[in-house]
Amino acid sequence: MKSNAYSFSYYLAIFIILFILIFALLVVSPAQDCFFDFKEKYPYLYEDIHGDKQIYRQLINEIVSVTGISRIDEPNIPIKSRFSERTSLIWLNANESDIREYVRGNIQILPLFYDGKYYSNISYFPQLMNILYKYNNILNVFFWKMPINSAFLQHVSTSIISGHKVLRYTLAINPLTVMEEECSLWVNGKIKRLAFDDYVLWNINKEFSLHNNTNTDDDILFLNIDLEECK
Repeated sequence: MKSNAYSFSYYLAIFIILFILIFALLVVSPAQDCFFDFKEKYPYLYEDIHGDKQIYRQLINEIVSVTGISRIDEPNIPIKSRFSERTSLIWLNANESDIREYVRGNIQILPLFYDGKYYSNISYFPQLMNILYKYNNILNVFFWKMPINSAFLQHVSTSIISGHKVLRYTLAINPLTVMEEECSLWVNGKIKRLAFDDYVLWNINKEFSLHNNTNTDDDILFLNIDLEECK
C-alpha cells in the first residue's frame, strides 16, 4: 500500500510540475514572440544607431531636416533652410495601398528601399544609409508619417517577404506623448508605448495596430527597418 501511495504522490508531483511549466510557457511565449530585444538580436546595428549619442543626434537632425517634422530638441534651423523645402521627396499614400481598409486618416509612407525597389529618397538621407549599407539582412527601409487621429487598424503586414522571417525595428522620431492610449503599438495582444525616441523590435508576421491620438497638431514620424530574423 505504501508503495502505491508513493507512486501516486510521485506521479502527482510530476503532473503538477508539468502543468506549471506549460502554464508559464503559455504566459511568457506570446510576449517573446511579439517583441524582441533589439540590442540582443542585432548588437552591431544597435551600436551603429544608438551606441554613440552624437551620431544618433546627427542621424535625427538629418531626418528632421529632410522631412520638416517638428521636434522639441531639434537645432534652430531657419525655416527657409530646411531641406524639405527644396527637395522632391516621393511620398506614398497608405490609404491608396492594398491595406487601405486598415488605414484611418491621411497616413503617408516615405520609402527609401521598399518592396524590392530603391527610391530616389535615399539620396536625402546619406547618414542613415551609410549605416545601413553595411548590412545585407535589411529588407525594407521606410518612414510612416501619421497625422493626429490616424491609425493603422488591426491587420497583418502585407510587406512580409516570402521565404524570410522578418522583424521590424520601429523608431518614434517625435511624439511627445507619455500616455499609452495616445500613441502605442499593439502586436498580437501585447502593447508598447511609443513616445519620444522610443524604439521597438517586433514581429510583423503577427497582427498589429498603431495609432496617433495625441493632443497636438504635429504629425508623428516613425522610421521602420525590416530585418531578416537572426537564426
